Amino acid sequence: MSSDQQASPVFRPTLFVIGARSLGRAIALHFGAQGWRVVTGARTQADVQAVAAAVTAAGGEGKGVVCDLSRPETLRAVVDAEERIDLCVAAQTAGGRFGAVPLVDMADEDLQRGFEGYLKGTWNLLRAVGPRMLAAERGTFLQIGTSSGVRTKAGYAALGAVQHGLRALVQVAAKEWRQQGVHVAYLPIDGQIESERSV
Repeated sequence: MSSDQQASPVFRPTLFVIGARSLGRAIALHFGAQGWRVVTGARTQADVQAVAAAVTAAGGEGKGVVCDLSRPETLRAVVDAEERIDLCVAAQTAGGRFGAVPLVDMADEDLQRGFEGYLKGTWNLLRAVGPRMLAAERGTFLQIGTSSGVRTKAGYAALGAVQHGLRALVQVAAKEWRQQGVHVAYLPIDGQIESERSV
């Protein structure tokens, strides 16, 4: 086969998804099945490698990277290593307990964990991926949230406070970036995500 007869490389849009378990894994596999290049980021090497292999097996091109939302330099390293990022999905979980607890009985750790994992983590992610998308004048940033970011309910003071702040942060990015062709949205998902903790 001559050089002019060789098939040109397959174009694959690129997704950068934070989260390699439960929801993050499901999102990665969905886009992998559509033929996307999927870069899965999380703190555990074994988790991201497993998702990358599953994405490739599903028909996409998987890549696992170890990064941490609390360490901005690791996020910037992922972005710098990619030629393009068409979609970034923040599907992180802050961990912690399930269930309602009255405000006066709630541990300070509940608020701090949510702040660090969601609000500060997404702050770091937006500032890492945003400049690349703005320079390219295209791309979408999608933040997975909860219904507590839209409405509050008794027993969920920490989650409600953090998710409202997270939604506000994402809305500011949406207003600032839309004129440059970058779409940003907060997507609340109601219902429990199936995982080893929900069985």
